Order: sequence, then C-alpha cells, then structure tokens
Amino acid sequence: MQQNPEQLQSLADRINTGLDNPETSRALVVFNQTDQSQSGTAVFRASMSWPLNLPFPPVAVTNGEGNLVPALVGGMSEAPDPKGRATHALLSLALRFDVANIPPSGWRTYYAAYDENASPPLENDAENADLAVVETTRHGGDLPPTGNF
Repeated sequence: MQQNPEQLQSLADRINTGLDNPETSRALVVFNQTDQSQSGTAVFRASMSWPLNLPFPPVAVTNGEGNLVPALVGGMSEAPDPKGRATHALLSLALRFDVANIPPSGWRTYYAAYDENASPPLENDAENADLAVVETTRHGGDLPPTGNF
C-alpha cells in the first residue's frame, strides 16, 4: 500500500524514536512500501540555512542498536539564504546511508547527528528507490521504532 509523503510524516510522528539527544540528533524513519524486506542505500534529502564561514561537519548515522552504519553526505549545493542574510546560504544535500532488513510494508528508525566520529564510508551509494526516508525529532510515541503498517 503506497503512502503519500504527508501520510508517512504523520506515521513517523507517532513512532517512538527515542528521547535522548532530541536537540543534537534527528531520527530518520526509513519506510519500505513493498511486500518484501528491503536493504540497501536510503537517501535523505535536506535543505538548511548554513553559515558561510563554517565547514559542514562530519555526520554519523546509527541504527536502532546504536551501531554506526556506512554513510555519505553528497550532492551539496548552495543557494542564496531565504532570509536574505549575507552570512548564510541555503545548503542542500543528500545523506546516503546503509539500511538493513526494513520489514515488508514497514519501517525502521535510524539516527543522524553531527559527530567527529563520522560513519564509515559508504561503498555502494546507489539509491534503493523502494525506500522513503522521513525526518522527525527524537520523541516518545505510541508505535515501536521498527514495525509494519
């Protein structure tokens, strides 16, 4: 059953994505909308205002057990800051990361944080198009971190 982006966001907002470090890490809920378990490379695309004088820091992605997974930040581009600040730019990027055993018609939660101990490099960055990634804050919820819909 295909879900639209708004439905996936609503579902992600109900998932228990953990309560520790809500300000320093984000939960990335990876959805599999097929009837077979999926593994491979998930891609989270993001845009954010970023100070021009700061280099983009390393990113660590961990699975639900807290283990680092291979990841790669790429596809970076800059555009004028939406607020018109000369000291910032709108930075767009693609965070690619390894995922494993996303249940059929289900989800699994991963975590991303700026961290000097960046994830190991991603060897195969070909996107698995059957996976959709939704960002949410880390929060308690009424659905488990991994499940089916």
